[in-house]
Amino acid sequence: MALRGLKFEYNVDTLKFDACRLILLEVKENQYFLNVKKGKEVSRIEITKKVDEFCQRLQAMNIEKWDRKIFDWPMEYFIGYHWKLEVTGDGINAVCRGSDNLPNDWGAFRNALNFLGIKDSRFPF
Repeated sequence: MALRGLKFEYNVDTLKFDACRLILLEVKENQYFLNVKKGKEVSRIEITKKVDEFCQRLQAMNIEKWDRKIFDWPMEYFIGYHWKLEVTGDGINAVCRGSDNLPNDWGAFRNALNFLGIKDSRFPF
């Protein structure tokens, strides 16, 4: 399976710490890398051997049901979080976003990111 694009942004509205996260796919020839930004820290993870299973996990959870959806909480009174996801590949296409709300099957997406090596206990991924 081919993964052509992945961009995931996550921001927490708070003044206590730099809570911005950005995950961006980089493809060079036949190699796949994730550039991961946590605040000012940037790291790079080589995921070439995991791409097929990652795509299979996204297809199994029917991520295409998320395409063109906005997962917002009806009223935002307090500081919250905002996220945006763009993912494309063979049989995979989803562009969606949310504020203070996550899709019902977010756990499967979080597990797919964890499989790639993306883990952060302070956030829902």
